[in-house]
Amino acid sequence: MKKAIIISSSVLVLVITLITLYIYSQYKKLINAEWTYKGSKLKTISLSKVVSEIYFDIVNDSTLNLYVKEQKYDITVNGKFISKVTNESNIKIKSKETTTMPLLVDVSTSDFISVLGSNWQNILSGDKSKIVIGVKGTFFLKWGIISFKAMPFETTFTLKDVIDA
Repeated sequence: MKKAIIISSSVLVLVITLITLYIYSQYKKLINAEWTYKGSKLKTISLSKVVSEIYFDIVNDSTLNLYVKEQKYDITVNGKFISKVTNESNIKIKSKETTTMPLLVDVSTSDFISVLGSNWQNILSGDKSKIVIGVKGTFFLKWGIISFKAMPFETTFTLKDVIDA
């Protein structure tokens, strides 16, 4: 009887360890996932704010279908902070596929004009590649009942990329 308890406990620990290692290996694939800027869309311009949506493609090489539960990002232009973005939407990231993730950016009109003003020479000269937009933050993933810790995300692209997309 004692031997059966020891064997079944050992098997249970082994199974839990193997499942944990499998999930961790898939998680590591997600950390190293390839993100690419896909494009953007201007949604609203008003006296108080400018709202646009930025799209990123993420390649999920893991075998897990996941949901992005929460996103928190800082948006910068040439290193100057212009907006903090929080999205609560559920976005499904399918396994072994490319998923487009939208990011809704809400910037006050005064901050938007300030950024344009500080970069007016680059805009007028046509050198839009010198205007660098940065997105840095975290997002939270969920797989079934398992929630992963905050996943870091950081990327940059230029105004030229936005116009050319």
